[in-house]
Amino acid sequence: MRACLVSLLVVAACGTPGSVSLFPSDTTQFEMTSTGGLAPQAGSGSTCQPENSTFTYVLATRALTWTECTSPNDDGVYSFVPGQATLSGSDGVQLVAQLHALAPAPEACGGDFDATFVFITSAGEDTYADAMCLTGASDVMDAVYAAAQ
Repeated sequence: MRACLVSLLVVAACGTPGSVSLFPSDTTQFEMTSTGGLAPQAGSGSTCQPENSTFTYVLATRALTWTECTSPNDDGVYSFVPGQATLSGSDGVQLVAQLHALAPAPEACGGDFDATFVFITSAGEDTYADAMCLTGASDVMDAVYAAAQ
C-alpha cells in the first residue's frame, strides 16, 4: 500500500509525459542557455568555454538573438559571437508548438551539458534548470539551433 501511495504522489506531483504544458499562455519571450558538453579545451586567451550559448526568442516579432562561444578551429581562442535572425511565420509557429509540447521529465536524468529554459511573462519568469531533461526539450533545442544557422 505504501509503494502504491508513493507512486500515486509522484505521478500527481510530476505529471505524465505530455500531460501538462510548461509553457505559460502569456509568454512574451523564451530564453535558452546551454553550457558544457563534449567540447575541445579552449585555447589560452579564450573568453568563454566551447559549447556555451544563450538564445533569446521574442514571440511577438519572431526575433531570435544569440551569443555562442566559438573559435575558427578546435584548439584556438574562443570568444562569444553574437547573431540574430527573424524566423519565418511557419518556423515561429513550429517553435511555439514545440514549446507548448514541453512537459515535466518522467524521471531524473543527467548528462554532459546543462540547459536552462526561461519563459518571460507579464508576471515575471518561469525558470527550468536541467531543462535538457524535460520531455520535448531536444526538439526545442534542435529547432533553435537550426534557426540560428
